Amino acid sequence: MAVRIKAVKEWVEGPREVAEKIQREAMTVGDLISQLQEFPEDTPVVTVADYGDMTHTQQVVFFRYANEFSMRDFSGSAYSQSGIALNKDDGGGDADEGSDYSTVVVLTSR
Repeated sequence: MAVRIKAVKEWVEGPREVAEKIQREAMTVGDLISQLQEFPEDTPVVTVADYGDMTHTQQVVFFRYANEFSMRDFSGSAYSQSGIALNKDDGGGDADEGSDYSTVVVLTSR
């Protein structure tokens, strides 16, 4: 079963707008588990991302880890299709307990 997610280019300005867009657009862990249950456990999982060239080459991205990040680890970016980027100096897994920042699970290659 293939699920298409429409990417909408929209500039996201501040931390609140970034958090709201992630909450609105991202698949939840429950949704992901529900959809993955339809496949055998040994089925490989990858995603594709637009390489950004003129022909929009779809490059494969391999998942190796599931990391926990705080919404504060993301910022608006005019250079990404989603309008959101993961900050380069992220620590991953450093969400403050009791803060207003929600947790986001990021599937990463490293």
